[in-house]
Amino acid sequence: MKCIKDFVIILAISAVHFCSLAQELKVFINPVFNSQSLDLSAEFEVKEHCIKTFKCYLTSFELLKDNRIVWTEENSNHLIDASLPESKLLNLNVPKDLQYNQISFLVGVDSLTSVSGAFGGDLDPTKGMYWAWNSGYVNLKLEGFHPNSSSPNNEFEFHLGGYLPPFQTVQRVCLFCAMNSPLEINIDLDTFIKSIDLEAISKIMSPGEKAKEMSIIAAKYFSCKYEK
Repeated sequence: MKCIKDFVIILAISAVHFCSLAQELKVFINPVFNSQSLDLSAEFEVKEHCIKTFKCYLTSFELLKDNRIVWTEENSNHLIDASLPESKLLNLNVPKDLQYNQISFLVGVDSLTSVSGAFGGDLDPTKGMYWAWNSGYVNLKLEGFHPNSSSPNNEFEFHLGGYLPPFQTVQRVCLFCAMNSPLEINIDLDTFIKSIDLEAISKIMSPGEKAKEMSIIAAKYFSCKYEK
């Protein structure tokens, strides 16, 4: 019994010690549309030019100092869903006094995770981001309406995924940031949509060359804003 008590005391001391050595880095993911934060929590109404769905996986978070990795998040899989405001705030537990000036992450789920089968949490297939027929995840999902779309009712649907070569869609993004400050990572959906020729292509629902090309373009519209 004494050994068990001693073990519990050691665990408690270790937990206190860990907390004293760690700090919480808040990262707010901000999809931007029409110069405003995209908010789909209210009931959706069909408009001429609008977004009705935006989801993406941001995974494998790292902090770097001058391009050298100094911290990596374990079990780093975050599903950002514009309809769920709470999903857009990430709390990263990092060591105190950690020196860094860059934040890096994947837009999408890596190939190893994709082939390992479905998981729980944000990787749960019930989140609507898993292709059971293709044994992989949808890295980014964007749906809405635009007058330039050639689809019926001017809809557009882009489900970007695929992990098999030569059409891997996961993208690494690395952004400069301030140290020990809340970070805001903006996703410029306005410019992303404007970069797409919706008259030529308004739907991607499977892996392939177009999905890869659009994934590369989407990764360019992530930027980091931080408090000084």
